[in-house]
Amino acid sequence: MRAVFCVLVASLAAVPLLAREPREEAVEIADTAGLSRVDVELPVGALTVRATNGPQARIEMRVNCGWRRNCERADRIALRVDRIGETLMIRVENFPESVRSLSVDLNLEMPRMFALTLEHGVGDSEIIGLLGDIEVELGVGDVLVESPAGAFRSVSAEVGVGDADFRLGRSHAGERDGFLFLANQVEWNEGTGDSRIEIEVGVGDADVNLK
Repeated sequence: MRAVFCVLVASLAAVPLLAREPREEAVEIADTAGLSRVDVELPVGALTVRATNGPQARIEMRVNCGWRRNCERADRIALRVDRIGETLMIRVENFPESVRSLSVDLNLEMPRMFALTLEHGVGDSEIIGLLGDIEVELGVGDVLVESPAGAFRSVSAEVGVGDADFRLGRSHAGERDGFLFLANQVEWNEGTGDSRIEIEVGVGDADVNLK
């Protein structure tokens, strides 16, 4: 197992009385040879995932203190990246509980053929251009998936409180056969590809757009 820990450190100088500029840290994984999937765990914050054609995965983490009194706790937040078998594990660790206005923005670029598994507590997720399996569990927030339609055989999206929406090409899923479409649930299994999309949201919206 290989682990990389990145802890954000910043100066307290020249900071407004209550608020503070976010801090930023980046980790670049030079070689993803032998990997086939990425697993992400994010407690609170926003996640953006974009597909790339290259062999590298790049992760950028931005911690937003909100109030100045949160900055000391924010310094303890760490980005952990592990390589386990064929999986690249990305975790945001040491996120304090019961702290208001503190959040993390995570930006990930990864090879488009890789599979993605996401466990997300609170916040919004945007996943663009992937061709592998996509699995998302989100507690509170919105999730958007946009990918080429030809890569997928099935879509399943279920929302506890909120809306689930699915578009295939230029048409809304409600205009096509081979799916179940309710206000908070989508099931489609008429694709010609090999991959699948599975989304579960507690409170929020799930939008899948296959072009």
